[in-house]
Amino acid sequence: MTNGNDTGKDDNAKQQAHTRGQAKSQGQGNYGTQRNSETQGNLGNQGNLGNQGISGPQGEQNAPQNAESSSMDKLQQFGLTAAAVVQDYVWITIGLFLYAFAWTVFLIPYEIVSGGVTGIAAIIFYATKVPVGITYVVINIFLLVIALKVLGWRFMARTAYAVGMLTLMLTLIQKMMTQEDGTLYQVLGEGQEFMSLVIGCCFTGSGLAICFLHNGSTGGVDIIAAIINKYRNISLGRALIFIDFLIIFSSFPVFHDWRKIVFGLCTMVIENVVLDYIMNARRESVQFFIFSKKWQEIADAIGNNLNNGVTILDGHGWYTGQEMKVLCILAKKSKSLSIFRIINSIDPNAFVSQSSVIGVYGEGFDKIKVPKKPIIPNPMKKTKLTRLH
Repeated sequence: MTNGNDTGKDDNAKQQAHTRGQAKSQGQGNYGTQRNSETQGNLGNQGNLGNQGISGPQGEQNAPQNAESSSMDKLQQFGLTAAAVVQDYVWITIGLFLYAFAWTVFLIPYEIVSGGVTGIAAIIFYATKVPVGITYVVINIFLLVIALKVLGWRFMARTAYAVGMLTLMLTLIQKMMTQEDGTLYQVLGEGQEFMSLVIGCCFTGSGLAICFLHNGSTGGVDIIAAIINKYRNISLGRALIFIDFLIIFSSFPVFHDWRKIVFGLCTMVIENVVLDYIMNARRESVQFFIFSKKWQEIADAIGNNLNNGVTILDGHGWYTGQEMKVLCILAKKSKSLSIFRIINSIDPNAFVSQSSVIGVYGEGFDKIKVPKKPIIPNPMKKTKLTRLH
């Protein structure tokens, strides 16, 4: 028989042992949970650090992917830049062909004088029969050195390409227009000097504008005009006018005919008017005010599809008394049709106001070309302060 006290002791011992075992297992469970959480946390931190390029296995795996994506972006950007450069050279070549065609077909056969280095080469040709291409390339070699120092290697590279290409075109077309007796063939017939002047100047002005719009040049005094236009807000046509005056008047000792000078002045005016017209037409900007209940959709479409900025203004209708949003957009004139298409596709009932803008300056538009003058305070001039009582 067992004693009651012994039985109670055994029960207490069993209960204490069970409690210690439960506490031990609970401690192991907590310790295991803590170890697991710490391990996961450390691995997570290492992964995060690895993504940041600091350490960790995931960072080491993502590093080549990031480098590969950045290299792909660079290649894509290089591809876009290369395509833009090729496009510029194609347009520059077209402009050079128009310029050379006008000179050798319409101007030189009628002994018409004009400005620029081509005009100087033409005057020398009229006096000495030295081919225009030879004189043109010799003068431009000196001016290319100035272009390299002032306008940079990119402008100089395109100008060197233009000089070489224009020299080749002038030489080839002049040979094609030369008859067996050494005279040049007159396309419009004899006595058509003025008509040939008008047609030729329209071609030369268009060729110059195409070259300038694509960051190119025909060489010669265009380099000087580009330098003036870089530092002063003076149009290219106006800069060329001042330079061409001296060249045209220098033809009088060759012809001894004042009518040649008059024709030369007409050439200068028509050519530069065409040049400025095409240049300003390309740079012309417009301003839109759009009133629509779907202003958010229109703004998103214009901003995302045309990559054009949109300003949202607060409006208040006088008649309705309602608050509404007004979209204000400044864009190139070439984007006008696309903007109207977007508005019409989203809200055909939108109220739209379009107006021409004389000048827009800032990011995405023309740069402000005003000489900076430092403001120097005058120490002799003192401001009087009055005390109010």
